[in-house]
This record gives sequence, structure tokens and C-alpha cells, in this order.
Amino acid sequence: MRSVTTATKFLVAIAVLASLYSTVASAADIESAKKAFQGHYYDIALSQLEPLAKANNPEAQFYLGFIHYWGLGTPENYGSALKWFKDSSQGGNAASELYLGFIYLLGNDVAKDHREALRHFSIAAETGMAEAQCLVGFIHERGQNVERNYPEAARWFRLAADQGVGEAQAALGALYRQGKGVPQDYAEAVKWYKKAAEQGIIDAQYYLAALYGAGQGTQRDHVEAHKWASIAGSLKEVKSPKPAEMPAKLMTQAQLAEAQRLADEWQPKVSFQSATFKLLN
Repeated sequence: MRSVTTATKFLVAIAVLASLYSTVASAADIESAKKAFQGHYYDIALSQLEPLAKANNPEAQFYLGFIHYWGLGTPENYGSALKWFKDSSQGGNAASELYLGFIYLLGNDVAKDHREALRHFSIAAETGMAEAQCLVGFIHERGQNVERNYPEAARWFRLAADQGVGEAQAALGALYRQGKGVPQDYAEAVKWYKKAAEQGIIDAQYYLAALYGAGQGTQRDHVEAHKWASIAGSLKEVKSPKPAEMPAKLMTQAQLAEAQRLADEWQPKVSFQSATFKLLN
């Protein structure tokens, strides 16, 4: 009996060691695959990711889905992407939930389904993923095939805006300007529009110019109004009346020159880096 117990303990110890070695090897393999991926050696990444994905490694499954979704080093294949993202999401990978949301939102080889997109985005958003929070906000705001819910949109926009997502900051500014889902508050609109405008969000720049020109939520400032209108107009063709023309008639030549100088010197602040951007760099 004693020898059987010793043998059993030995076998258990071997099994534990084998399991630990497998975990370490798997971790080393996924890091090697990620390094190849980030170096744009997609053929190498694919060869290293496939066995890991088939062994139910959620991170490898996500990367494999990402490669097939974007057609990196292999033909674009939404069906394969969907399969790997689903497998990865079952292992708790939030980024896969984000991409499942994209697939259903955009109808990538599946029927467009905003409810299903919202479900997947919401799972990712609950983990704190800022871009998912922003997308949940947009779906609630627009109410496409789901019930429109401005308060819920505002809640999710705020979470993403607090993490620096310019699109969410602009959307939150718009809700405050219009009083949708939140009390109308021009000062809050200016606050969020300015954050978004600094990141180069054109709509935010346009409305910030209008608020400065009207003195809503801030002291009237034609120089700031003209500056932001000029920046918005230089980045995109804007329908008449062009925003840069709105305060110009009320300004002195010195003010116009100052506004143009500020516009010419303006540089966008470093914008929010999405999970995909971080993944690729």
C-alpha cells in the first residue's frame, strides 16, 4: 500500500510539473506569436497562433480572428473571424466581444443585428474598454433597431469621455447642448466640446466656435470663435454659412489676425489610442 501511495504521489507530481511546463510554454509561444504579429510577419504569426487557438488559448483565438477579419497576410475571411472571436469570447476575451459587435453592427457576412451588436459591445464596455463604451452610447443615442435611450447614452459617453475618447466627448457635449438625457447645460457642452476639439473632432470644433460666438456656456469670445471655426473649416468643407465667417464682421483686423495666428499654430493633442492601435504597436 505504501508503494502505491508513493507511486501515486509521484505521478501527481509529474502531472503538476507537466501542467506548469505547458503553461509556461504556452505563454512563451503566445508572446512569440504576438511579436511576429506586431512585426507584420503575419505568416509566422499564423503558424504560431493556429495550434494555440486550437488548444483553446483565448488570446491566440482573438489574434487569429483579428488576422482573418482584416485579411492580414491571408485573404479576408469574416466567417473564420467570427468563429475565432466567438471561441475567444467564451474564454473571457473582451476585445473579441468588441469585434463580434462590429461584425453584427456592420453585417460582415451576417445579417445586421444592432441588438446583438449592443449585447457584445456591452460585455466589452463593462470591462472598462473605452471604445466599446462609446459604441454602446451611440447605439442607445441613435436607437437603430433598439429603443432610443438618451440617459443611458449619456452614461456610457461619459465613461468613454473620461478615458479620453474624442468622439464620446463630442457626443456628450452635444447631449448637454441639446438637453437630451441630461439637463441642458451650455457650460458642460463647452467643456466637453473643447476636449474633443483639441483632439481634432471637427463637429466639436464647429459647435465650440458657435458657442464662443454666441456666448453660451462661456464668455463671448470672437477670437476663440473664429479660431475654432477656421480650424474646422480647414479640416473639412463646411456647408454655408462657413463658420469662420460668422464672427468675422464683428471683429477688428487685429482680432482677426490673432485668431488666424492661433488657428495656424494649433496642433491636435495626442488622441485616445484604441485597443486595436495598442495591439498593433
